[in-house]
Amino acid sequence: MENKINLQDLAKGVAKRCDVPQKTAETFLHTMFQTIQDALKTERIVKIKRLGTFKLVEMESRESVDVNTGERITIPPYTKITFTPEPTMRDAVNRPFAQFKTVTINEGTDIRTMESLDDIEPQTDEIEPQTDEIEPQTDEIEPQTDEIETETD
Repeated sequence: MENKINLQDLAKGVAKRCDVPQKTAETFLHTMFQTIQDALKTERIVKIKRLGTFKLVEMESRESVDVNTGERITIPPYTKITFTPEPTMRDAVNRPFAQFKTVTINEGTDIRTMESLDDIEPQTDEIEPQTDEIEPQTDEIEPQTDEIETETD
């Protein structure tokens, strides 16, 4: 997965969308990133609508192990930048994975003995209201939705 985008690629996209020279788009991006950096130094938090929030977080000193020597070392305190995407951006990025659901596997479960998802028939928890007419049964199963229908007067 080596699809990386660099500043020039971003500038090309901005230049194309805004119909400006690529050099102008690069200057804009450099200025924007520098403005974010400067604001973080003074305000410690920068919120950009439809993008997300950049925030400075103080990390305390902690002990670790030097992987080269195996010796215990102390990592001094430092400041790091965190980014939390806005919900609209997060949802847009995660949309292709929205159908995945979390499955809890109990400790000691042998995964090799579990059923394949292809062997499991979908179930619906919906209860249909009774009517006086008898409807013919079909083998079709409607997909389950999490929407709640409400009646309005």
